[in-house]
Amino acid sequence: MPANVLYVQSNITARGQNSVIGYARAADGTLTPLPGSPYATGGSGFYDPSYQLGPFDTNQNLVADPRTGVLFTPNSGSNTIAALKFAPDGALSPVEGSPFRAGGVNPLSLGVNGRNLIVVNGDENPSRPAPGRHPSYSVSRILGTGQLEPVAGTSIPLALGSAPGQALTTNTGGFVFTQEFLGGTLRSFIEAPLGRLFQLDATVPPLEPGEASQPLPLGLWAHPKRNLLYVGLVNVARIGVYRWHDDGALQFLRSVADSGAAPCWLQVNEAGTRLYAVNTGTHSIGVFDLTDPENPVQIQDAVVATGPGALFQFSLSPDQHFLYVLEQESSAAAVGKSNQIHLLNVNPADGTLSENVAALTRLPVPPLTRSVGMLVF
Repeated sequence: MPANVLYVQSNITARGQNSVIGYARAADGTLTPLPGSPYATGGSGFYDPSYQLGPFDTNQNLVADPRTGVLFTPNSGSNTIAALKFAPDGALSPVEGSPFRAGGVNPLSLGVNGRNLIVVNGDENPSRPAPGRHPSYSVSRILGTGQLEPVAGTSIPLALGSAPGQALTTNTGGFVFTQEFLGGTLRSFIEAPLGRLFQLDATVPPLEPGEASQPLPLGLWAHPKRNLLYVGLVNVARIGVYRWHDDGALQFLRSVADSGAAPCWLQVNEAGTRLYAVNTGTHSIGVFDLTDPENPVQIQDAVVATGPGALFQFSLSPDQHFLYVLEQESSAAAVGKSNQIHLLNVNPADGTLSENVAALTRLPVPPLTRSVGMLVF
């Protein structure tokens, strides 16, 4: 696998023009384009001019399989998955036969689980409606060459408009955790023989005292050392804490307040001592102390330099020194003025954040494009 690189999917809608944009990361965290970037994915992205909730509330838009040295990313506008091989310098080239069928409509999010790729199909592309179809989860086999082979009979249909957005397979001990944002549901799965997903649990986040709105789950992240799942409860500005048991059942422990608005995506550092939450509604990153992993305590709400778009996907660098966050073109006011990467320095003493404003990086994409995803090595 390459080192000191960062990737974002351009999500360009023009036929066959979607791509992955690659950057080299310097010692100070700053970014410079990789040779040959952007790298074609052989498909199309999609764009929603209504900017409604749902279609872009996704995560894990780029994932890597260390076993084959391949990056996978969905062509959401053409219902395929691109498979791109890493070169030692971080450059990408298509695996033979790429892109591959997604096994559903409007693939959005991916999760690598052993030799299988879990695909979240949103069925929410407003430019290519598919009457009679449903969102779904499907599975493709990752062959030793990095090629993908859809596994027949693995598709799990979901309710129309439920807005699934993530299939978490990181630090989950073999379980797959998913959410349907607008459907308000968390699910846990285990893979049965032949790649089929077997549902173990489905649960709805509970109302806290005084809350009138049903909490809607979005970002998921697992603690690296405990059987704990953290969930961004977007509309109530809280972080949910769940324990999962050996049978995959999810037990709600508590939720804690986030001083920012709309905590969408989460990540826990490798030491399991800090949790970070992108607060899309307030253009900020919440920082939580996990001294007690079951009871996060907020220690900072770091406001990111004002931009016209909204903060979405983000990632810590492997050395935990930097946090990168993608600002998307999420409104009419942001057209042609957003799609940029913010760089924040992580204080090694306490995990708090400060932005390197001078390092703001604008992505090379045209207006009416909403770039997605973040993968950092």
